[in-house]
Amino acid sequence: MRCNHIIYFLLLLSFHLPADDLYFRNGCIFKNVQIVDTTALDISFKTRDGKIRRAIKEVVEKIDYRGLNQSKKSELINCDTPNNSDDRIQMSFSQEEITDFQGTYENPKLYPILQDKHLSLMDSAGNMIKAPDLKPRFTQSKISLCPAPPVNGIEYDLEPKFQEGLLVVNEGKSLLPFLSGNRYKWIDSTARVVNESRYEWMGYFSEGLAQIMVPKRFLIFKTGFHWGYIKPDGTIHIPPKFDYAGRFSEGLAHVKKNKKFGYIDNNGTFIIKPLFEKASEFSDSLAAVCYDAKYGYINRKGHFVIPPGFDRAWPFRNGRARVVVKDKFGYIDKKGSFITKTFFDFAFDFNENVACVKYVEKIGYIDTAGVFIIEPRFSSGGSFSSELAPIRLNKKWGYINKKGNIIIPCKYQLASPFHNGIGIVWENDYPWYIDKSGIILRPVVEED
Repeated sequence: MRCNHIIYFLLLLSFHLPADDLYFRNGCIFKNVQIVDTTALDISFKTRDGKIRRAIKEVVEKIDYRGLNQSKKSELINCDTPNNSDDRIQMSFSQEEITDFQGTYENPKLYPILQDKHLSLMDSAGNMIKAPDLKPRFTQSKISLCPAPPVNGIEYDLEPKFQEGLLVVNEGKSLLPFLSGNRYKWIDSTARVVNESRYEWMGYFSEGLAQIMVPKRFLIFKTGFHWGYIKPDGTIHIPPKFDYAGRFSEGLAHVKKNKKFGYIDNNGTFIIKPLFEKASEFSDSLAAVCYDAKYGYINRKGHFVIPPGFDRAWPFRNGRARVVVKDKFGYIDKKGSFITKTFFDFAFDFNENVACVKYVEKIGYIDTAGVFIIEPRFSSGGSFSSELAPIRLNKKWGYINKKGNIIIPCKYQLASPFHNGIGIVWENDYPWYIDKSGIILRPVVEED
């Protein structure tokens, strides 16, 4: 239903139909507004008082609320009231609202291919879309997967990838000395260049903002780096002033200032003061932080909900978080209780309510209750995605389903988790895209 609402909204925008009202997913309604501008991520509109406001498209459910049913209409809150205006539109949600917003953007199902040092894009059927004049810096090893170490190297998706409908491409440094930094371009699902700029480093867009890193200088010498954030239109939204800046998640981002980590909102204001030695993204309304050499979990007010007591900790996924105690991995729930008495040699985060774990030198899979649904019997493995997980058996890689049955035979040098129904396998020292039936679509790197 949510996807249908988004598609409906985008179709209305594409035809520039007049709109009287804007209805937001949190039940907030703006009446009699004028659409001023739209981008891939935002919508700007003028309210009756003449103010220009901005909202992320994902939180807008309908342009005209007159089509809503009566029960929904009775629950609407006037956004113009003093307590419900800017804080709702600018995405600074309350804790209850934030749990429902998980950045569910419709990412294009396109996959990067390096063709004679130029970037092309492949759709899920194997058809090609030529990107205009893009010469990315990434090499074969970076565009595909690095195989070592076997157990730890395949949890994450391939890079680069679309985030919030945009793909960020690094074209490398200029040979001209007065052009400092790497040249970054970001493209949309039609392979159109949306914008470009130069930074030492640039991240992917998350909740409408991307991290950037710029050098601090003394004369012509680099003395360090500052971090900030930009918008998809290329404008700097939060000036580079931090020692480090993480991705935004649930309305907050962890940043480093004066050797300590804290959390800012999307205006760059500290919501949680820099008090921590290390920090991670918010997930399920909690964030893992390190305080006095031990990890625990804080809420959005900065209060410890799960006291520091772990040697290492990761964000919550599917209501579970992996932690390390005395070099052993385990999982806790949101109360801080261990879900199983069994501790593992290594473990991945939960994905699709299943986690890949290493126990007695073998790889198996557990459910969110900590029970093995696939007994440890593989020499290596990766996380589930698209209902399949890569595993290694008899020195070859293939894919299993959640019953432990081998769906794609073990015949590859390496296999990665699927992403939007497409996986990467290595065969004869070369990476290939495959679909869920095991059919090879195209090589990841094509040489003319």
